[in-house]
Amino acid sequence: MASARSMLRNNLRYYKYDLSKVLFEFNNELTHDTDPDKFITLFLGIVDDQAHQIMWSLGGHDPALWYQQKKDTFEELKSVGVPIGFVPDMTFEQAGPVKLQQGDIVTIGTDGIWEATNKTAQMYGKKRLMEVIKTHQDKGAQEICQEIIQSVLTYCNPHPQEDDITVVVVKAK
Repeated sequence: MASARSMLRNNLRYYKYDLSKVLFEFNNELTHDTDPDKFITLFLGIVDDQAHQIMWSLGGHDPALWYQQKKDTFEELKSVGVPIGFVPDMTFEQAGPVKLQQGDIVTIGTDGIWEATNKTAQMYGKKRLMEVIKTHQDKGAQEICQEIIQSVLTYCNPHPQEDDITVVVVKAK
C-alpha cells in the first residue's frame, strides 16, 4: 500500500489536473509492480474550493453520491475506469467538473458501508446511506462522517463488522 501511495502521489505531481493520465500511468506502474491477483479501487477527485467545483476519475470504485440540497436530490458521480493494477494500458475517463452549490454534499465511501449486514444478513444499502446524509445535511462534513459510521455500526450490531468502513464527505459552504 505504501508503494502504491507513493506511485499515485508521484503521478499526481507530474500530471496534476489530468486525472485520466494520472490513473493510466498509476495503473501501468502498479500492474507491473504487483502480483496479478492484487488490485486497488479508488475515487480520485480534485475539489476546487475557489470555484466550488469537483472533477474526478474512477479506478473501479463505486461512484460518489452528490446530494444537491436545493433540489433535494441525489446523483451518482460516475466515470469509466477499471480497478487499478488489474490490466495494463487501460484508459480512465475524467469526469466533471460539476458546480457545487452551498449545502451540497459529496460522499465517497467504500462498499463496506452499503454491503454491511445485520444479524439477518440484510445489507445496509445505499438508500439507508442517503437517508443518513439527508437527515444530517445541516451538520458539518466531519459530523456527517461520524453519523454515517455510527449508523452502519448500529445497524450491524451485534453482527461483527466484516469489511472496512471508509467515508469522505465534502460539503460546500
